[in-house]
Amino acid sequence: MSTPSATPHPHARRLLRTARSLAVLAALVTSASCTAEAPAAAPPTSAPPATASATPGPSWPATVVYEATGTGPADIEYYDAAGQFRQLSGKKLPWRLSFVSDGSTQRMVVVTQRTDGAPTMGCRVTIGGTETGPPKISNGGWRATCAG
Repeated sequence: MSTPSATPHPHARRLLRTARSLAVLAALVTSASCTAEAPAAAPPTSAPPATASATPGPSWPATVVYEATGTGPADIEYYDAAGQFRQLSGKKLPWRLSFVSDGSTQRMVVVTQRTDGAPTMGCRVTIGGTETGPPKISNGGWRATCAG
């Protein structure tokens, strides 16, 4: 039978240091992720209860219209009614596409123009006849992005 050696393994110290370092690191990570303070509760007020927004969202299904404005050819990227990403190259501006959406997919159009001059182009998205935001105009830029 062999007896345990009184001499520690040559790598024992290094392994012990590594284990201690990992334990300290784990404690720090756990401490950092678990010590987030909850936001303070707002003091009670006598304000009336919130009411519905003045500009309600569209009721679905709704007609979605993408528009790309400007002159000359442009590359157009958009999500269609099925949520599929589409790319069109060299389309003549102005360009327009409309479809009916059930509201479950992303709605976005990107217009890109690469010319020697300074292109002026823009885009717009409307849903149910309401613009989703101000039209994006790219004066001298090469891309305009609109979403809704």
